[in-house]
Amino acid sequence: MRVGNRLEENAAWSYETPFDEGESYAGYIAFYWDKVDRWFEDDEEIVDQPTTCPDPG
Repeated sequence: MRVGNRLEENAAWSYETPFDEGESYAGYIAFYWDKVDRWFEDDEEIVDQPTTCPDPG
């Protein structure tokens, strides 16, 4: 991921062809918590790493 002059390699991951149980995750990208500087949800900064993931389906 490149932002300005900064390059962070392997900052995100995805399931390009997920198994049956993970079909709802196809087409989504997840970022590693420690690879980005700041996290936001609905314009509010998240300061602690989330412990659960919302269901995308």
